[in-house]
Amino acid sequence: MTCASSANRSNAISERPETSHETSLLCELEDAQPTAAATDAKPVTQYATVYTFYVYDHDQGKTVIYPRMATPAAIAKMRGKMNEETAWVVDAATLDVEGFLSR
Repeated sequence: MTCASSANRSNAISERPETSHETSLLCELEDAQPTAAATDAKPVTQYATVYTFYVYDHDQGKTVIYPRMATPAAIAKMRGKMNEETAWVVDAATLDVEGFLSR
């Protein structure tokens, strides 16, 4: 460790002497470098699950299948009923801000 020389009385902030445990912790913090895995990390692709769903169409007076797939949160906002058999796992970048799958 190179920091043993830097832990002398002239560098101390308080009047109490540092213990060897405190000195070793300071040395470990000074010597800490980002690991190669952290610097070479690839961006993680985020995935989302989208579904078809049913909503009530007031104009037609009946329940219809909505023409776009959406996340469960977007379906809940529209008070729709999710069809769980139609699940697709897609890249989250293909969703719009409201949680609908882009066309």
